[in-house]
Amino acid sequence: MSIPVFAYNIPQLTGNSLQPNTIAAMAKEGTISGIKDSSRDLLQLVDVLRAVPEGFVVMNGTEEYALFAIMSGADGLVSGGASALPEVFKSLVAAERRGDYRAAAEAQSLVQKVKELVTPGPIPAYYAVLRERGLECGEPRAPFLPVQKADADRAISGLRALRLI
Repeated sequence: MSIPVFAYNIPQLTGNSLQPNTIAAMAKEGTISGIKDSSRDLLQLVDVLRAVPEGFVVMNGTEEYALFAIMSGADGLVSGGASALPEVFKSLVAAERRGDYRAAAEAQSLVQKVKELVTPGPIPAYYAVLRERGLECGEPRAPFLPVQKADADRAISGLRALRLI
């Protein structure tokens, strides 16, 4: 039985960025079936999309340019924000897929507002958002630390003002 393996490019945590030619070589050899790219580098993501063979799955992990990644050919988005606020990200992808670029751009703008509310530390803040939504999810694992109460309160208040929770 063959199990598809995905690479995960997140250089800000690993200290190493998987380059498009390396990803393409692993894809062509059958070493990996796809990649989640959280490099925060849209141009590199576009280079990956150009380099890999047809059928290779490319998932974007950078929320700040989710719409642009999908419009460039990424197969989808895997993000912490989508775990906490799936409606926002679902509306972005659905609008892009139906060609409603105005609605897609509005959804991307909303993603940007969410990102501003969950700084510093979006992953720990999303845990607080999930708890606020009634989903007990524990605390984030290292290297992340729990969000400070003031930051969580600010994020939740802002999300309420946006009518997202």
